[in-house]
Amino acid sequence: MGVPNKPRPWLAPPIVIAAIPDVLPRWFVLQSHPSAERLAAHELTRSGFRCYLPLIADRKRDPVVRSLWHRVLSIRFPSYCFFELNAGDPWVPVLHAAGVRKILLTGRGKPAPVPVGEVARHMEDDNRLCDLTHSLLPSFSAGAMVIIEAGALAGHGGVVANCNGLVTTVEVELFSRPMQVRVSRGDVSLVA
Repeated sequence: MGVPNKPRPWLAPPIVIAAIPDVLPRWFVLQSHPSAERLAAHELTRSGFRCYLPLIADRKRDPVVRSLWHRVLSIRFPSYCFFELNAGDPWVPVLHAAGVRKILLTGRGKPAPVPVGEVARHMEDDNRLCDLTHSLLPSFSAGAMVIIEAGALAGHGGVVANCNGLVTTVEVELFSRPMQVRVSRGDVSLVA
């Protein structure tokens, strides 16, 4: 007589998890040479890559006329820029673009992707951080009495002739006659 058949333990079939192909483009970070962020972004865009350079509105003093201030768009993350790649795109050409110093890599030597949604959040912030016109600065109606607080005419009072965008046209008395001057909207305040 033979050996009785032992019941075999039930084994679940192996679960095969198919890798979901990374079909969506992903954003990566590159480091540029000092003050070469715009050059790197321009060269990569010219080569067919999609780039994003976060900016922020800033005030800079004029190098010649020290009492004059300019509103400029500055780079929010100095020496860094975002670029986009699809799953099969080669990333080595990015290293050889003008202005690029290196790409931020993972421990395995591949470009490290930015978390999903992070770049989109920065793009939304750009609208708020670069818009100086409507939300942060006061609006003046024609005929309002104002004082100029900055620039060559600081301390002069006048009457608003027009307020449009970033510029307020103020009528002030200079050289014993009324003159209209254009002043940054942020440099004017209402007379109490």
